[in-house]
Amino acid sequence: MAEERESFESQWAPSDVTEENLKEMVAHDVLPAKEIIGWRPACGEAFPTPDMHEVVVFSHFFYDGFSLPTLKFFRGILEFYGISLHHLNPNSIVHIANFIHTCEAFLGIRPHFVLFRRIFFLKPQPNKSKPCVVGGAGFQLRGTLSQKYFSMPFKTSNKGWHANWFYVQNPEPALPEYSCVPPTY
Repeated sequence: MAEERESFESQWAPSDVTEENLKEMVAHDVLPAKEIIGWRPACGEAFPTPDMHEVVVFSHFFYDGFSLPTLKFFRGILEFYGISLHHLNPNSIVHIANFIHTCEAFLGIRPHFVLFRRIFFLKPQPNKSKPCVVGGAGFQLRGTLSQKYFSMPFKTSNKGWHANWFYVQNPEPALPEYSCVPPTY
């Protein structure tokens, strides 16, 4: 078990997020102030060791539409699929954020889980037999729905996002706790 944990921990890139990076995100209104969400940089840490009541987040997620506190809908997605926030990749955050916005702003409804599952499926990254701890779960459009659902330009590369992690407080209602193992399918 210890060897397996070390193997999973080695999948993390050392954090490059500094206090200055987080203050810059606050200045650009991407991240709430430290006094509001209790963020803490992790610069130089080889793998996460969150304190109790903290979760690991990625700066890319905030630029892609993630916000705190999270909606019940978002927490429900994580709980239903048995995944933690760090299991998702940046494009999955974009899909979820845009779905929520589409429901609320264009359809005039609260985000609907059955509709979300009809449009998206969770795909193991890179594959089902060996999903990654970091970004090992990605939401993708189902089959021909990619021709019917509105198109979104995605970055062709989110290179380096694995190293842009830090900690935030995780008050009730809480996100799933940090887990050093990959998602299970």
